[in-house]
Amino acid sequence: NDLDAETLELLEDQLMAYQGTVLIVSHDRAFLDNVVTSLLVFEGDGVLNEYIGSYSDWLKLKQQRDAEAKARQKAETAKGPERKSKKKALGYKENRELSALPGKIEKNEAEHQALHARMAAPDYFKCSPAQIAADKHRIGELVNELKLLYDRWEELTQADGQMMT
Repeated sequence: NDLDAETLELLEDQLMAYQGTVLIVSHDRAFLDNVVTSLLVFEGDGVLNEYIGSYSDWLKLKQQRDAEAKARQKAETAKGPERKSKKKALGYKENRELSALPGKIEKNEAEHQALHARMAAPDYFKCSPAQIAADKHRIGELVNELKLLYDRWEELTQADGQMMT
């Protein structure tokens, strides 16, 4: 449970040098930030998600998502019930955007899956630290882009009155 500083540093060094995969459960957030490259997070309701990065990275993402959800909820409440029931027809540009969104989503998901698979390879950590950092940054960008694309798709399909599948 509680290791002295020297033993903890030794453990961190050994874990960082290890070429395989290790599943770590710890209450020590600093330790997790120092050694983990991805997290398995239980999000409630039986949902388990994997996040690339450290505990601090995940915590920032969670806080950002919570803030966005709160802002959306506040905006919907401010609109009032009369605005929610009104649906406007999509214009030409919006229809074109809506028809292009599934392709963009598919492309981003394919890149995300390919990058994730490359990063999950056992020999991936032989790459340079710069390459690992660039890949980690790109994964974060793709997650954010996908969220924006899905949000826009949902917005357009609701405005158009289409069923989301």
